[in-house]
Amino acid sequence: MRNFCIFVLFDNQNCTMTELFHLSTENHNGEIFFPRVPKTAAENEDTITPRICFAPSFEKCVLAINPAGDCCAEYIYFVHVPVDAKGIHIPTEAEVPDVDDTDEVWICSPVELKCIGKAVVTYSMLQDMTVEFVPLSA
Repeated sequence: MRNFCIFVLFDNQNCTMTELFHLSTENHNGEIFFPRVPKTAAENEDTITPRICFAPSFEKCVLAINPAGDCCAEYIYFVHVPVDAKGIHIPTEAEVPDVDDTDEVWICSPVELKCIGKAVVTYSMLQDMTVEFVPLSA
């Protein structure tokens, strides 16, 4: 995977470096996103904390959005990175039960998004998932 944007995340135990991605069905390049409780939050997820959800890979983003997928379906998402990440929160299992699978990260303050391309997500008959990244033309 090609590196596009690197942010340093700090938690209480480690200093880790990772990329953060946000997928959307619309291009939000240059827009400021404000934290909110996602409409798609699962019943057993935190439905109180406003946030903007990110993950360290396109695949992990897809797992957070559509974990089961639909057989023989294709989805196209715009891939965004945060321009300046502040108010980063790494949710616990109590907040997001599948956080160990998705590595979901929340940004809990307004953030500008930069669109870097599209992710074409395809599910096969066997429920295998492939993700192809298509960068934006310069």
